[in-house]
Amino acid sequence: MSLIACPECNKQISDTVNVCPNCGFQLTQDKITEIKVKDKKKRTRYRIGCLSTIVIFIFICSFIYKEENTADYFNEPLSMITIKGTWGYKENNVFHKFNFTSSGAYSYSASSDMGQLTYNGKYYFTDSNNIKIYLNSGKSLTAKVGLSKDKEILYYMDEVMSTSKSMKRINE
Repeated sequence: MSLIACPECNKQISDTVNVCPNCGFQLTQDKITEIKVKDKKKRTRYRIGCLSTIVIFIFICSFIYKEENTADYFNEPLSMITIKGTWGYKENNVFHKFNFTSSGAYSYSASSDMGQLTYNGKYYFTDSNNIKIYLNSGKSLTAKVGLSKDKEILYYMDEVMSTSKSMKRINE
């Protein structure tokens, strides 16, 4: 036994009665089955709507948290001492590794199944969170860098190329 809504007065009634006790509406077995199918569809739509709302809420919250989290990276001024070390990230099956020294030199390597690419260069800070990197080709790029509070993630944002990467500290 379950409750259904009377099609005439919308009050909840048992699905085993043939006449609504509130308004006297005559119910057939076909009408009761039709009402149950409609109720089931309505509950399914409601559940999907609730689930969609929850998923969207979680997505928005994670985006807001990520924005606040990366914004915190740029609060502390950096120096060659604070970013000294080896940092890396993996993208499209290629492992990128940067090694920054405190004297302004860096080495870069990218390795994959296809082989390895390496080069060395110089870098310096133009101000507390902007770094200028000189490439082998003689060109240079300027990027904004920041560190996580635990000093284990280096966040890199190249505004010219519209790229950003999070690199983890590698203990070698």
